[in-house]
Amino acid sequence: MTYVNRAPQLITNYSTASPLATYYVILFISLVFFTAFYLAGAFLLLGLSWFFLARAFGREHLPDWSGMPARYYRDAIWVAIFGTATVAGLSRLPGLFARWPLLRHALGAAVPGGLDAVNPAVSAMAASVWASFFAVGVVALAAGLIALFIRPFWMRAALAVLIATLLATNVATPGAFFRDAAFRLLMIAVVWLGVTRVVRFNLMGYFLLSAMTVLVPAVVELLQQPNSYFHANGYALGAFAFALLLWPLLEWRRRGASPDKPV
Repeated sequence: MTYVNRAPQLITNYSTASPLATYYVILFISLVFFTAFYLAGAFLLLGLSWFFLARAFGREHLPDWSGMPARYYRDAIWVAIFGTATVAGLSRLPGLFARWPLLRHALGAAVPGGLDAVNPAVSAMAASVWASFFAVGVVALAAGLIALFIRPFWMRAALAVLIATLLATNVATPGAFFRDAAFRLLMIAVVWLGVTRVVRFNLMGYFLLSAMTVLVPAVVELLQQPNSYFHANGYALGAFAFALLLWPLLEWRRRGASPDKPV
């Protein structure tokens, strides 16, 4: 989807110093290698996550790709809906502190990204799929490593403080640095509580949550544009997000009549 959406941009990189057929061959080979790289990266990331989680908690606690009980799909829907709302609310927390601004070295773009793509909806769909695999792999790998090798609470707290300090870089004053670090520490604490107490081993919930955090802002940004073409892309993207939520909903209804197996 990404390559098809970027086809005009790829063609503009053609240099007339070489034959067009040669450029097409080189482009095709490079895209095949990039695709293999992304697939291998996702496979390795998820494989390492499965390995460490299985060592930390046991294989019997890890979910399957299909055949799960009805409550598994029910929880995945709630994680996608309320988790997306929670992430959106946390991202707006700095704006609530009007008397406590964070001075930064650069300002964000006023125009939403992705509008220059041939089809913004297709670009957001591809980004949501990529973000789902990446976020699930990173969160699962981090949870497995921490649960297996960083057991004392004080070590986990020190690790959270260290990560929050390293992420707080784009600030202009020492006070803004400490405020940004405190905000990022709050985000880490919320993510950790969500992983350990709420979502736990619901793999579909992580996938849907990661996808919705990409799709929902893109839908809002496209619908806010004063152009019918962007509005159509926003509606198409909303339909795609609804279809993703419809998948676990149908599984929930289909398995609701049968008794849940123990998990």
